[in-house]
Amino acid sequence: MINTNKSLTSVIEAPNRNFEPRQHHLFLAGGITNCPDWQSEMVQDLNNYPNLNIFNPRRSSYPMNDPSEAVRQITWEYDYLKSATAIAMWFSRGSINPIVLYELGRWVNSRPKMPAFIGTDDEYIRTSDVMIQTGLDRPELEVVTSLDALTDQVKLYIASQDRPLCRARRRMQRCLIGTQRPSLERIKA
Repeated sequence: MINTNKSLTSVIEAPNRNFEPRQHHLFLAGGITNCPDWQSEMVQDLNNYPNLNIFNPRRSSYPMNDPSEAVRQITWEYDYLKSATAIAMWFSRGSINPIVLYELGRWVNSRPKMPAFIGTDDEYIRTSDVMIQTGLDRPELEVVTSLDALTDQVKLYIASQDRPLCRARRRMQRCLIGTQRPSLERIKA
């Protein structure tokens, strides 16, 4: 699925590889198999950002009986995690999310300059593992416990990056996540 309307967020769903470059490329990393469709909720809440591409690995229809699709899916996720400018990671109920735990280490905790947002469902059974691992490598990241809070973190980040002063600082490699973020109330106004 691709939204080509330049006034709205563009969603690139696996295995699609066609998209227009934009300022922000957010990868939605998180549970898919045996997990609720949290990606649809986040996409809906982030649907009004003209400078945002969302890379969504959850397909509307996945051909489970075709073994070649696993290679295609994993390759797509690898390529788009590599090209993302930010990662939103959600550990949902329904699974231990082993691949997501791997992605946390590989794509977030080992890349200290990658803007990342991490959340765990209230019913996710390995929340303490996520918090400990993230705290060791990325203590500046706050692990939140609701999808709304995770989405709010992404919104605050996009708003802070879209401000002219912050863009100038970013060009000079000094605009870091965590520096004086605008309040969510000002963003909505």
